[in-house]
Amino acid sequence: MNEKLVGTGPYKVTEHIVGKSIKLERHADYWSASQKPKATVEKVEVRMIPDQQTQVAEMLSGGLDIIMNVPVEQADQLKAIPHLGVKSGATMRIVFLAMNVLPDGPSAPLRDVRVRQAINHAIDRDKIRPGTGRRRRDPCQHDLLPSQFGCTDEGTKRYPYDPAKAKALLADAGFKDGFEIDLFGYRERSQTEAMVNYLRAVGIKANLKFMQYAAMRDQNRANKAAMTHQTWGSYSLNDVSASVSVYFKGIDDDSVKDPEIIALLEKGDTTVDTAVRKETYKKALGLIAERAYTVPLYALTTYYVAAKELEFKAYPDELPRFWEMKWK
Repeated sequence: MNEKLVGTGPYKVTEHIVGKSIKLERHADYWSASQKPKATVEKVEVRMIPDQQTQVAEMLSGGLDIIMNVPVEQADQLKAIPHLGVKSGATMRIVFLAMNVLPDGPSAPLRDVRVRQAINHAIDRDKIRPGTGRRRRDPCQHDLLPSQFGCTDEGTKRYPYDPAKAKALLADAGFKDGFEIDLFGYRERSQTEAMVNYLRAVGIKANLKFMQYAAMRDQNRANKAAMTHQTWGSYSLNDVSASVSVYFKGIDDDSVKDPEIIALLEKGDTTVDTAVRKETYKKALGLIAERAYTVPLYALTTYYVAAKELEFKAYPDELPRFWEMKWK
């Protein structure tokens, strides 16, 4: 599929250089009764440019018409450029701090629920949020969005910012003088650094390990990452199974492997009875919060920078609808 794409929608593929570019051309014979309208823009070239600075430089020189997932700091700076426009949009991507509690994991302290609760109390989510222009997920206190089927925070244990309580929990767990731990991150570096500082304020010396996502994922799956600053977009599926199950159902990215939670998620993911699903997910989410396996943070707002003449709409699933785009 990667090497021989089929274009049966508003566009057809005319060229695909794997990992570099995809060229699309408007499909003149596209079915007019489709829910997707016929495209207005005749040709589209999608270029894969990993380096953010190169993307911005191309926008400034007119080499690109639109870039996605621009850091808020850069987006703010680019607002001043006359021929560019900046647009923000809500996403389905949530941000959280995951903890490895496995018996053979890299950090023994994390196996104590009091330590994990302390970490939850040590981080001020509201202070992290304003400095980045991000919008925190509300009201669901889990690693998912309120709009996702099965999301509920009814009866969920909460962890308000309370560094004194965090220190008391650490002392109760036998870590009065704290401990040292590695914290892995791959994006939103300012957020990861803020969490490092919050943890150090209660005595936990967190060492930042910042790297590309693939490298961080490999460390996590190899059981070498104690804490990871994660984001997840649920593949654009508005259902708990597309988010929580990825990290708690015993598969590759599960660094908890709690048999009780795995069983609940397996039941919820394999029945079509909505009442059973809701009740099952409620129990699973309650246990995840009670056992403090993660620190839920916020939902990301993403930023687009585009040529002023380009009309487009930002969607929460972060998928660009080229067939809807048009020139003013």
